[in-house]
Amino acid sequence: MVNTLETSGVENLNGPDVVRRVNVLAACAALNSVSLGIAVGMVSTVSPLLQREFGLSSLQLGLWQGSISFWAIFGAIGASLTLDPFGRRSVFVVASCMFVVGAVVQATATAYVTVMVGIAIVGISCGYSLAIDPIYIAEISPAAVRGFYVTASEIAICVGQFSGFVIGWGLDVVVSRPSLRWRLMCACCCISPLGLLLAVALVLPESPRWLAVNGREREAVDVLSRYIGMSRPAAESLVDQVCHDHSLEEIEKKLDPSCGPWYALACSANPAVQYMVLVGVGTAISQQIVAVDAVLYEFLFAADAIGITSTVAQYGLLAGLGFLKLCAALVSARFLDKVGRYPLIVGSAAACFATLVLVAAYFAILTPQTGPGARAWLFVLLSYVYIVAFELGLGPGCWLIPSEVFYNKIRLPAMGMATLSNRATTTLMVTTAFSIRKLVGYSGLYVWFAFCALLGFIFLFLYLPETSGKSLEEMYDYFVGITAARRASGTPLAAPLAETPSAAIL
Repeated sequence: MVNTLETSGVENLNGPDVVRRVNVLAACAALNSVSLGIAVGMVSTVSPLLQREFGLSSLQLGLWQGSISFWAIFGAIGASLTLDPFGRRSVFVVASCMFVVGAVVQATATAYVTVMVGIAIVGISCGYSLAIDPIYIAEISPAAVRGFYVTASEIAICVGQFSGFVIGWGLDVVVSRPSLRWRLMCACCCISPLGLLLAVALVLPESPRWLAVNGREREAVDVLSRYIGMSRPAAESLVDQVCHDHSLEEIEKKLDPSCGPWYALACSANPAVQYMVLVGVGTAISQQIVAVDAVLYEFLFAADAIGITSTVAQYGLLAGLGFLKLCAALVSARFLDKVGRYPLIVGSAAACFATLVLVAAYFAILTPQTGPGARAWLFVLLSYVYIVAFELGLGPGCWLIPSEVFYNKIRLPAMGMATLSNRATTTLMVTTAFSIRKLVGYSGLYVWFAFCALLGFIFLFLYLPETSGKSLEEMYDYFVGITAARRASGTPLAAPLAETPSAAIL
């Protein structure tokens, strides 16, 4: 099938018109992830204000901070189990509408319970977003540069976080009333989802792969030719490849749909599917087990503890953190396809572990000797190094891997499983951070973070395969080869690097 595509005019996929069109579609779809980023930025900047407004205990504040990730679990379940029959565009609409409702509820809340209701709605919306964004972008992107386009989702999260930090910084300067300041911050979260609703109405087509898998081949060809810019013969060849992939039929025979999609995947007797699930879910967990969200949420409190008490300075440093995170994501997007997934992601995990160890040493050795304010610049520097290390590989890479390793028919439920695991890990890391800090202090907290990051690094080092340059339709055969090689060797070594891409195909 690949050769058919190569000889049927698909070479124009890398032309400037196609690149421009895919850029526009990926940017519009990534607005969903901007919403998530703004929500995380909102939680980071609003936490101290909300704690003072309602007199929250550390437990109550921790529950609020962890609510986005906790309720995102249910959003992921909803996305994977109920919305596949209705298409990708419907998920965008549902997620955006829920996000707006949740943001408004929080902005108008007069009690802690109402704030929790609002953030629960936002969290469910984020679960939908995390499940669908990388999938949609992967399904419209050429294989040779899929890494760059799928990382648009992570870049968009960074854009949202940076925007949230900057908005919080600006509101701290302009608005003197703390109660009004955090409400305006919550209200600003509505901007991105409203923009996505407009994009769905005017720009975004349905995923051509979803159309093809669901028997709407003519519409799939129309989308590929009209929106992506493929020649009609090339579009027809691609749709034919998606519809008649015999390797997928082999997989389907070994899955029991009566058990439900998640159970069927988790209990599949097919070694290739087992390894797909291991890699997809494992990388999603590894991204959050390094405690990146907890580190962001703790940043303002840690800065205050070491003597940086000015709110303007705190928000400025937080905005700087968001800016570096965004820059690192942009750099990573350029290298995930050129260098490969494995070296960047594994190297990123190792660097996160090392940096967390250094932060723990800072609080354990330096701060007790000289008190608050001791070399505060060193803590800020280490925090910046940590966030750059995370974003150079783990940030975008661990959404890219789950979005591309699963074959067409199971991609949405499997991605939902990965999203659920990712958000459950985030919830655990965030909600326990306050209790651990109270029990063992900041040094003990960062030792815990470092230990968890080490576990993630070990998994990625041993099990992450290199997937760059493979089309989505090639993944099953690729994983069959990997599992056969692993069984033959009897060792849990990482798979060899993939070949240099020989064709730019969807």
